[in-house]
Amino acid sequence: MNKLERLEHVFKLQKENYSPANTMTYEKRMDILNRMDKMFRSHYKEITKVLQEDFGYRGTDFIFTAEFYPILSHISHVKKGLKSWMRKERTTSLSMALTGQREYIVNEPLPKM
Repeated sequence: MNKLERLEHVFKLQKENYSPANTMTYEKRMDILNRMDKMFRSHYKEITKVLQEDFGYRGTDFIFTAEFYPILSHISHVKKGLKSWMRKERTTSLSMALTGQREYIVNEPLPKM
């Protein structure tokens, strides 16, 4: 398969897998983040015990700092920024401005392939 055929194949796969209906809403994403946060917090003791058994004894403070805090911090960061990250951005180009149409950049996650 040459480069052009490969490019056409990848483009075809992208078209087949893209659907605006598959893009998760803000509410759905927040629900997933909230459930992840709740899961980590409610199973902290069990996960800590398993990590201590797996790695040998580690203090609970070390496990929280090394394993839990980065995850919980990232979830919090994403929850705070998600709405603004999902907001469409208005942009302009000369060709569209001349026709009176508006252009937007819509940020969407990469589709699963």
